[in-house]
Amino acid sequence: MPGKKTACPKYCGVALERIRVGKVAVDRCPKCEGIWFDSKGDELLQVLRVGWDKAPVAIKRSWEAGGVRFAPAEPNKYNCPRCGRELSTYNFLGARGAFGIDGCPEGCGVWLDDSELGKAHVALKRVARDPLEPDPPRSRIVAAIVAVMTAREPA
Repeated sequence: MPGKKTACPKYCGVALERIRVGKVAVDRCPKCEGIWFDSKGDELLQVLRVGWDKAPVAIKRSWEAGGVRFAPAEPNKYNCPRCGRELSTYNFLGARGAFGIDGCPEGCGVWLDDSELGKAHVALKRVARDPLEPDPPRSRIVAAIVAVMTAREPA
């Protein structure tokens, strides 16, 4: 949302910063290093297609573990920075450990905490040959994971 400062949904007390990655701009918290991906424009998939090598430094810091850890008082009670609804958590088990994706029930987008971007990338690459190509052949499993990550119903 250009021009409007959006607060971090994890209650860090700071405004999200807009970072351009390829053809999209995503919102990143400079304190907890989480990233908000709007479902409109498939921002998450666009960033994953850009990849680690071409990602800006700030995105690389959120891609891998090691950012600032922030432990809010009430875990899993976060609100969508777009519509204000409480985010739902979807858990995945990947090659690099379990991770949860916080998604808006209204379909506004998803929030990935520090290191979850890298885990999501690895998980997608393990379940499909190349799920990041523009129109991948999608199995039901890949379609379900991509649907959660992009806050849409599976096809």
